[in-house]
Amino acid sequence: MSEHVLRLLAAHGPLLVFAAALLSSIGLPVPGTLTLLAAGSFAASGEMNLAAVLIAAFVGAVAGDLVGFGVGARAGQGALDWAGRHGMGQAIARARDFSDRRGDAGNFLCRWLVSPIAPAVNLISGLIGVAPGRFLVFAAAGEVVWTALYVGLGYGFGRSISVIARTSGDLGLFLVAATAAVVFGLRLRRRSKLPG
Repeated sequence: MSEHVLRLLAAHGPLLVFAAALLSSIGLPVPGTLTLLAAGSFAASGEMNLAAVLIAAFVGAVAGDLVGFGVGARAGQGALDWAGRHGMGQAIARARDFSDRRGDAGNFLCRWLVSPIAPAVNLISGLIGVAPGRFLVFAAAGEVVWTALYVGLGYGFGRSISVIARTSGDLGLFLVAATAAVVFGLRLRRRSKLPG
């Protein structure tokens, strides 16, 4: 599939970057991260304009986030029920828990740190009545990180794009594990200082 994405990207440039970011942010099984990595690589080689790639990815991702938010706000619980019946039940449950525990920070973090649940967070945010402006601020900030991270990796590693594509999922897992280790360490440290 990655060779097909590369051929399409070479032919359609920033338009495909926009579409991939939009569709993956809605929750469709489109290789958004791979597309950003490849587009960054093409920009490094001069085949695509870096600014156009960054803008297309950011605008597409935010537009997709807003579509999901709007569906959640308008369709309400019916949207979640439908998503649950169509293979997103586990993601919905994880997103609801993540949103309940993290609030606005969760909206920001799910864009790039735990991105598989981001489309479900969009739906839930709309459903529970998060103010649209507030949702947009945190979602857009997270998409800046997602866009810069993956386009930047593609740009920085250029010819090594196939290696990056295979390990990009591991980067997210590493960041989650590192964050969990720091939180766990801080809690242990705090507990060890308690008297008794």
